[in-house]
Amino acid sequence: MAASPEFSATIPKPYGSGFNGKRLQALMGLGGPDPDGSKEKLFRNYRDAIHYAANEAPYDFDLPTSKAPSALLEKVYDIARRIQPGLAQYEGDWASKYMLQIYVQKRRSREKSGKQPRACKTDSSSLS
Repeated sequence: MAASPEFSATIPKPYGSGFNGKRLQALMGLGGPDPDGSKEKLFRNYRDAIHYAANEAPYDFDLPTSKAPSALLEKVYDIARRIQPGLAQYEGDWASKYMLQIYVQKRRSREKSGKQPRACKTDSSSLS
């Protein structure tokens, strides 16, 4: 994939809460018509960077994101921004926050149900 373009404008946090994946994708400006699949691919790259960063930090998946130390959350966001610099355009890391929240909820749910967590990409070079 080519180098990430520089993002000059910040995208403010939208009002409300309770974003699922598709709604979050649209709020991030990556929804709508996508004939070449580039928006979907970018969203997946952002999501994969968050997943990788959470495992790299390492995030304690026994904690909901609301109870996680702010230093740990910032570490996850920093790692993800190094992998996908475009994540920096979202004011106050709101997109990263919600992607991490969705990931933690789904992973905790899978673990509680006795299912194995889905494999995460372990090589950051495959995320860019």
